[in-house]
Amino acid sequence: MNTLEKVKNALMPLCDNVGHYTAARKGFPRIVWEEVTAEGLRAENITDGQAWSGVINLFSKKEFEPLFDSIQNALNQAQISFYLNSVQYEEDTGVTHWEWAFSVV
Repeated sequence: MNTLEKVKNALMPLCDNVGHYTAARKGFPRIVWEEVTAEGLRAENITDGQAWSGVINLFSKKEFEPLFDSIQNALNQAQISFYLNSVQYEEDTGVTHWEWAFSVV
């Protein structure tokens, strides 16, 4: 399995609107994830793997979106390290946007 497939596989069962770079469809809730950078794991003058970092975004019109806990539980079960990076409320649309940063080896 590709390293980034671990992220995809953790998120896909959570809802029918999950996408890599863009949402699968319009509407809420939606989960969008993307890789941002990779750090090479070096030993004996070669790169022997990569630690990928990226972000997972959840967009919802619910104040207490159940997917918030579901995402964190899924990442823990998949052994993907993460932290909640920001929470933003967009007044003009009524959408709450949660963003997690993740790292996976």
